[in-house]
Amino acid sequence: MNKTLKLLSIVALTAIFCVSCSDNDDRTQTNINNGNGQYKIAVISDMHIYDTSMGCTGTAWETMLVEEIKLLAESEKIMDAAVKQIIASGANYVIIPGDLTKDGEKACHELMTRKLQRLTDKGIKVLVINGNHDIDNTHSSYYSEAGTTPAQGTTSAEFAQLYANFGYNHANAREQGGLSYTANVGNKLCFIFVDSNIYNDETPYSEPVVGGEIPPARMQWIKTQAAKAKQSGRTPIVVQHHGLIGHIPTLVETFRQNFLVTDYANVRSEYDMVGIHIALTGHDHGNDIASSQEANGTFYDIETASILSTPSAHIRYIDVDEQQNTLNISTEAITTVEGLDLKNKPDFYTYANDEILSMVKNNFVQYTCPSILIGGGFTTPEQAKPMATILANTKIEGTDYTIKDVLSLGFMEYYKGNENMPTDIALITQGMKDKAAAAMATGDTQSAKLYGTLAESLNCLFTDTPTSDSQATISF
Repeated sequence: MNKTLKLLSIVALTAIFCVSCSDNDDRTQTNINNGNGQYKIAVISDMHIYDTSMGCTGTAWETMLVEEIKLLAESEKIMDAAVKQIIASGANYVIIPGDLTKDGEKACHELMTRKLQRLTDKGIKVLVINGNHDIDNTHSSYYSEAGTTPAQGTTSAEFAQLYANFGYNHANAREQGGLSYTANVGNKLCFIFVDSNIYNDETPYSEPVVGGEIPPARMQWIKTQAAKAKQSGRTPIVVQHHGLIGHIPTLVETFRQNFLVTDYANVRSEYDMVGIHIALTGHDHGNDIASSQEANGTFYDIETASILSTPSAHIRYIDVDEQQNTLNISTEAITTVEGLDLKNKPDFYTYANDEILSMVKNNFVQYTCPSILIGGGFTTPEQAKPMATILANTKIEGTDYTIKDVLSLGFMEYYKGNENMPTDIALITQGMKDKAAAAMATGDTQSAKLYGTLAESLNCLFTDTPTSDSQATISF
């Protein structure tokens, strides 16, 4: 492309990106199938769709799967199954809190828009916001036996253009120069879609940023939109990729802060002050509803699991009752995926469970355990992986489990939701606590800290937060 054409393209995209930046209070979504103020919203997240024509073989591909823990090669078929079930559910709206693509590949975004078009063709309104994988992601790649080659990525302006019919054309207000927007739904709700991601169109980061933030100017815009919603008799609800409450208490807040927005407690407090008490989030791939007590009431962070990282991938449904002012939340598993090679497994649940558990175990040795060891100050980055390999494969005394086994099963519990600690895991957890106490008594503080960390990790992974993850009723 010559310089003149390139400049014209940039100007055209900028014009598209800036359209509807001002408020448009006349654009109200009232796609309700009956007159009694009841309608259904489907929520899916972290679909990470990948166009397999870009390649899915080679050492680089296999290494990436260990790190990512996603059924990427199966993603299109799983998305097809989700679309089919959502259409059958009678949902009026679909809300997506980000990570629509593997790594922001233009081809993958185009593939996703074709899938979403099937929903809009049925009269279902689709509303999306971007995730950390969707824009300016330098991991966008083709994969082959020879390795990887860069693939065309997607800028923020291109994202707004691609998803114009899936949120941006329905916006009541747009953040000036940003991707955040609002969409009125029904007669009583206003969803504020917040871009919580960190990226740079001008100079993309060499490594994509996993964490998120709400800059002061964006926070002020959110507060303004929340105030306008309340003035018009609507309840503001935030939709953003990054979480606001640690869904795996202590473990997330200690070792996995990238799954929450920076200064998340203060962000929650600022939301609370302007009447925002509910957030729909994704990013951490778990099926979890967490709550916190703020100055003006209970705040709920409703996280929806990735459809690629859980056995029987989940779709959330929110049945809205405007007469009762309630959100009735339920969760439905995707049990059948057509055209998928199940590798002689009896059903999709067994297939997905076995595949993801294997990935989680490999990831624990290669990434999660080393990060815990480094973050906890137990070892240097150079020694982390060798130490993790030894630790992860150490048999727990009196059991057939290794450390890797029990912690991997814990992550599977979190992905599925409604965590439950089996008796044998409870005994192992107590044994770790006892070892920590014994080590402390002898002055071996390093061993005490290690056993204590393992015990706390197991306790967090196998213990559910008070609100049921799969079914709940929340007032608005």
